[in-house]
Amino acid sequence: MKENIGLTKSLNKAIAVARGKYMSRMDADDIMMAVCLEQEIRIIEEDNLDLIGTSKKNIDENGRVLGIYVNDFSPEQVKRLLPYDNSINHPTVLVRMDIVRKLKGYRAIRSCEDYDLWLRMLCHGCRMRILPHILLLYRIRTEGYVQAMHINYFVQDVL
Repeated sequence: MKENIGLTKSLNKAIAVARGKYMSRMDADDIMMAVCLEQEIRIIEEDNLDLIGTSKKNIDENGRVLGIYVNDFSPEQVKRLLPYDNSINHPTVLVRMDIVRKLKGYRAIRSCEDYDLWLRMLCHGCRMRILPHILLLYRIRTEGYVQAMHINYFVQDVL
């Protein structure tokens, strides 16, 4: 039986062997809309972005909608907001693999390894955008790591 090396090390192993231009990562129980990658690839290329994400609907184990989270942030807005709030939904992200490799992937920290990567990308001048299109159904499990209760706030001064 192989040892479970954890999420961060598993992600970095995948990054090391992947041969594609982009990385998109999501959990097995989430549902990506069929047009998601096509739209993200088109926009990341047209707008010369390094990372693109989308909006999402949170659902429970039975597919019941728990919340809708719509963000529409330009690269300039992401640049101002990201140091204060992680508005980037990791399972919606399409990111250029060369940037991820240049920054040596995910760091082995207790949580928020994705947010850490986004902040390092920001420090390296990467351009990121979040689309208002809901292209992911994000499953929240009652006994899972992420609970169904979320605190929402809007950072008016940052935007």
